[in-house]
Amino acid sequence: GRPIDIKSNQHLLNGLQTPHSGRKFTPTHPSSSSLRRSRLRSKLSRLLRRNNRRFTEGWYYRLTLPEYNESFVFIFSIEDAGRFIKGEKSPLTLACMQLLGPDDTYLVQSDEDDTKFWGWKYAQGLGCTFEWNKDDDIDDSAKRIIAAMTPEEWRDRVKTGFQILPFHLQGRLDGHDGTLGGVKSNLGVAGKAEYDISLRPVAGWGQYPPLSSRLQHQNETSTKQTYSQFSTAGWLAKFPVFEPHWQITMAHARATGSINWNGTVY
Repeated sequence: GRPIDIKSNQHLLNGLQTPHSGRKFTPTHPSSSSLRRSRLRSKLSRLLRRNNRRFTEGWYYRLTLPEYNESFVFIFSIEDAGRFIKGEKSPLTLACMQLLGPDDTYLVQSDEDDTKFWGWKYAQGLGCTFEWNKDDDIDDSAKRIIAAMTPEEWRDRVKTGFQILPFHLQGRLDGHDGTLGGVKSNLGVAGKAEYDISLRPVAGWGQYPPLSSRLQHQNETSTKQTYSQFSTAGWLAKFPVFEPHWQITMAHARATGSINWNGTVY
């Protein structure tokens, strides 16, 4: 079946998931169980005149390839999801994927439809399908409620977009050079990128499995012991009322896979 968000998932993440690493925003994606509650909160916030408050949440990954002497950066963000101003949708609402590549090149693709963006509450899972493959056998109404997919299904169904799971990053970007324009579509020179990367976490934020010489050689970590992870901003950040403005959810991991950057494959 498709991946799902589960609250008690430490045993699935080798004890390396940091507390409070799920999304903070309230998704407007049709699959979200919070959607009905978010609509009620939206009505209440309008009565209290709090609906004008801006909100942005983002995720940042850096991949270093020593053999190429290159690094890639993956940035995913959602802005003003479900925000309305005087009854009108916020003009700043945006789901966005930004990639930094070789020689400081910068590619970006975005979509103003925030209902395409989904996020898990308890684990670090998120994604946005900008465009589905034309020959897909699922009708449009069924597609709208699909959130996380297996990596195999994602490869078959998605034309452009991204999906982040605890152990996997996937994305297909058909956008433009962000250095020559803004983040919204058709504002720069066209550019493409694709990545499909498996992750094996080594350290969250806190304790991590020690690497013996044998395990270092095998490029593996021990999973026989549970290791305590911490919120970057301290133990109070575990509770929603003390949300940090930022935190580290994975300090170190090993990656395997491929990146196609404007035709160059790594």
